Amino acid sequence: MRRVKWILAVVLCLFIVPGVLLARGSKSSKSERLVDSDDYRDKDFVKSGVISDYSDMTKGDGVEWMWVDSSVRLSDYKIVLDGNIKNVSEVNSRSLTKDLTSDFERSYSDRTSGKGTLKAQTAIYWAEKANEGKSWIPYAGGHLAQAGVGVEIAFVDGKGRTVAKLRHSAREGSSLDDASQEAVDDVLKFIDTH
Repeated sequence: MRRVKWILAVVLCLFIVPGVLLARGSKSSKSERLVDSDDYRDKDFVKSGVISDYSDMTKGDGVEWMWVDSSVRLSDYKIVLDGNIKNVSEVNSRSLTKDLTSDFERSYSDRTSGKGTLKAQTAIYWAEKANEGKSWIPYAGGHLAQAGVGVEIAFVDGKGRTVAKLRHSAREGSSLDDASQEAVDDVLKFIDTH
């Protein structure tokens, strides 16, 4: 009888426990969606107005959050800014908006059009000037002391359909321009691979 109990315990450990762990793993994949994340549930989550629906956005590949229509390859399109970049961050800076606009325009102008043009509706949802006072924070202080910029972009095709959405932030250097250039570089790398 003891032997049977021992065998049942071994079977339980070998088959049932891994099954429970796998089931928990599939549950965590839900947290890969923006609307299920702590970021989205945070009381300070800022919506820019450029993206109206976050429900289909997931963890990105090189950007924080993204969604791309499966029939679209962003790298096949010429991309232009759609109007002015909107700034809804707490940092009211014309130079930030102007620098980010020129960074995106310069980067987008290098792209050629294969399948047409996408308009990039863009907003700054977050900006933070460099703050040396944060450098004392253990493990992350050096990074958190840098300037930071967060952007949202909705790519719209000629028919007015949103075909891709990105939400990404970057920290770099001591100026907002350094951070905005880093965010632009990350977005362009994403476009080139998607």
